Amino acid sequence: MPKNHDWDLAEEVAQAVESALAGRSLEVTDGSEKSSSADLVTEIDLALEADLRESLTHLLPGSSFLGEEGGGELGDGPTWVVDPVDGTTNVVHGYPVAAVGVALWSEGEVVLAAVRDLFRGLSVTAIEGEGIRSSTDDQIFDVSEVGDLSAALIGIGLPYDRSEADEMFGVARKIFERCQDLRRGGSAILDILDVAMGRLDAHVEIDLRPWDVMATGLILEESGGRLTDWNGDEIVWTGASDTKRVLASNGSLHDQISAITSPP
Repeated sequence: MPKNHDWDLAEEVAQAVESALAGRSLEVTDGSEKSSSADLVTEIDLALEADLRESLTHLLPGSSFLGEEGGGELGDGPTWVVDPVDGTTNVVHGYPVAAVGVALWSEGEVVLAAVRDLFRGLSVTAIEGEGIRSSTDDQIFDVSEVGDLSAALIGIGLPYDRSEADEMFGVARKIFERCQDLRRGGSAILDILDVAMGRLDAHVEIDLRPWDVMATGLILEESGGRLTDWNGDEIVWTGASDTKRVLASNGSLHDQISAITSPP
C-alpha cells in the first residue's frame, strides 16, 4: 500500500485515465438501459472500465477493483473505485458534461483521487491530507465564501428511481425558495467538483453510490469543503450496494441546507 503522500502514484493514475481515453471518440448515439430508461451504459463506459481495471490493479498489485459497470466489492485491502463515465446520458445526447472518477479506498477511507473532466480538458488529483494538483496551473481549488443561502447557487441531482422523485423535488423546491438559483448538470462528480472550485456553493442529491462520490468528495474536502449525508452526518461506506443522500457544500452553508434536507 502506498503512502498517502505518494504523488507519483497519483500521477500514474491520471496517466492511466488519459491512456484509456486516448483515441476514443465520445460521439455515441444510443446506450443500453440498466436500472431504468434514464440509466444508460454505452460501449465507451464498458471499454474504459475494462482498461482501467487492468491498468490500476497493475499499478498496485494485490488491490481490488469496484466499477460501476463491472461490479466488485469494497475489499479488505486497497480497492480502486471507478466510474468510467459519470454523465453517460449527457454523452449520448451530445451534452458536454461528463467525467471519469477514480478513487483509492483503503482502511475505510479514500486516500487518493483522480477526476478527468471529459469536455473541459481538466484533470485533477488529490491525496488525503496533502491537497490537490490540477492539469491547469492557474486553476485554484478553493470553495466559495458564500455564507447566506439567499446568495447561493446550488446544484441538484435527480434520481434514476422515479419513486424518489417527489422527495427530491420537494427538497429542491424548499432550497429553491431560499437560495439564489438552482443548477443541474447531470454528473454528480462534476457538480461536486464545481463546489470544490467555487463555481457552485453546494450540491444536493438523493441517491448516490460509492463511485459517484468518493473521488470528487476527497477533492472537495481537500479544497476546504464539507461532505455529509442529508442529516449532516459523516458518510460511511460499507459496500458496493450502498446508496447515500449526499450534501456537498462550501462548509459555510452546510448547516443551513442540512436544516432543509434532514427529517423534521
